[in-house]
Amino acid sequence: MTVTAVFDHTGLPVACISVAGVAERMEPLVPTYGPVVAQVCRELSADLGYLPPV
Repeated sequence: MTVTAVFDHTGLPVACISVAGVAERMEPLVPTYGPVVAQVCRELSADLGYLPPV
């Protein structure tokens, strides 16, 4: 399973996105889906005004 948080303009987590499935089928896909989920969460966070630490 891959899970990443979405942050609001104050830096607090307000949501999360996950991808889950049958372990035997998901295990080889985590390297593929993990970065996609992380990128989507970064974009959503930015849309909410989140500025990551420098």
